[in-house]
Amino acid sequence: MSRLEANRKIVQTLSTVIESCPDWRFQQILQNLGISSRFGEDRWYEESEDTLQNIEDATNKLCSSV
Repeated sequence: MSRLEANRKIVQTLSTVIESCPDWRFQQILQNLGISSRFGEDRWYEESEDTLQNIEDATNKLCSSV
């Protein structure tokens, strides 16, 4: 999978979560999906494919607990 493809899937996943959890603030979504961690932590080095995998894992975990 290319970086562009992974980025597109990340946006699709974010869109799905936004629609599924309308009460969540955007920062909550980023935090709950593991995109944004602690304040001041910069994950610029993380490849999109890794970010996507982390998001998919978090989404599956969140959805199974609901």
